Amino acid sequence: MNSLLRVLSLLGCLVTFSALAQQAQTEDEPEARLRLNGFGTLGVTDTRAPEGWYFRRDAAQYPVSKSIAFDTDARLGIQAHYNLSAQLSLTSQLVFKRRLSGSKPSENLEWLFASYKPTGDVTVRVGRTSPDIFLLSDYRNVGVAYPWVRPNVDLYAALPLYTIDGADASYMLNLGDARWRIKGFFGSADARATLATSADQFIFKLRSAGGALITREHDGLLLRATLAGARMSVSGSPQVSQALSVLHLVESQPDPILAAQARSLEANWGNQTDTAVFTEFGLSYDRDDWLISAEYGQVYVPTGTRSAKSAYASVGRRVGDYTFFTMVGRTLSKLGVQPTPDWSSLGSDIQAVGAAVAYSINGARSRQSSLSIGARWDFHPQAALKIQWDHFWVSDVGAGLWVGTTYQAAQPHVLSATLDFTF
Repeated sequence: MNSLLRVLSLLGCLVTFSALAQQAQTEDEPEARLRLNGFGTLGVTDTRAPEGWYFRRDAAQYPVSKSIAFDTDARLGIQAHYNLSAQLSLTSQLVFKRRLSGSKPSENLEWLFASYKPTGDVTVRVGRTSPDIFLLSDYRNVGVAYPWVRPNVDLYAALPLYTIDGADASYMLNLGDARWRIKGFFGSADARATLATSADQFIFKLRSAGGALITREHDGLLLRATLAGARMSVSGSPQVSQALSVLHLVESQPDPILAAQARSLEANWGNQTDTAVFTEFGLSYDRDDWLISAEYGQVYVPTGTRSAKSAYASVGRRVGDYTFFTMVGRTLSKLGVQPTPDWSSLGSDIQAVGAAVAYSINGARSRQSSLSIGARWDFHPQAALKIQWDHFWVSDVGAGLWVGTTYQAAQPHVLSATLDFTF
């Protein structure tokens, strides 16, 4: 896999920068074979939260506790598209943004795929693409594509899945006045994330991932439904492996209560390979200066803390070059609060491991609601200024989307401003 990623990264850079070199030769042609475009965001966030809490756009951002940040939403994307023929094309996309420490350069390569259209209604893509499981899958990094400063964190922050290596096929058809799309996909993906209670990184590996979606679009209204599944495993730091060894030791104890507690901790920690199932329903409406979006997603994993259901709804109104919007969101982890076991009879070191694992499990629970209010000014055809205020109601033992948190309930709020642009 590492060698494949290096090859993909090299090819992506070659496609992108060859487009940069040749754009001057092709931009004046009626039908250029090479197209280059890009997008970016500059911004600032001001977080008012309990001491040590840190707001993040998603769980793949490096956890640094600071109230004012200029890199929460900052990113730069470059995309190259090359038409080999009327049916075959190549696309690459590089996205530079703040990532977790230890991230590889190849992780900046979010797209690199070949697209083949045997007919006008069928498209087959092979390579690294975006996993089409969200309403905003193809453009969640492109700020000018949506009215808010960022996609709703209640749904999107816990699932920092931006790429998948594999293939997909889609079919478009017209039924009456409606446009339908049916799509299937499969592949594998790796995603890095951190927990709320520490800076330890976990790599979520999705293998044998696949799914299908269907959309219907008519008169400004788009409806979609997605069902996907994967074999998921989690790898962590050496400290995680050491803690697992201690849990296995306690599981072998003759005391059935202690052994059962250790098995429960290991299962709820979710470090074993298991099957994950994801379902999603979404809608968007854009007509007569009204913008409406809503999405519901549910992740089910038999073991671990990642089973949750999340949703948001947004309403916006255009007034000339201005758009005013509001949005509400909610996320609920399905796992209950994990009690700290009493393993003092086995020694202080083992007791400390049991307490740390329970603390880590509870730190992954996300139970919060949000309210967002904001405005957007399209002062240029390719640029927009945005301002947004988010207020959160975080429940006891429910701050899994934050970093540096403790278990108490809180009501933090975040003020954000961004400049989004395309080129």
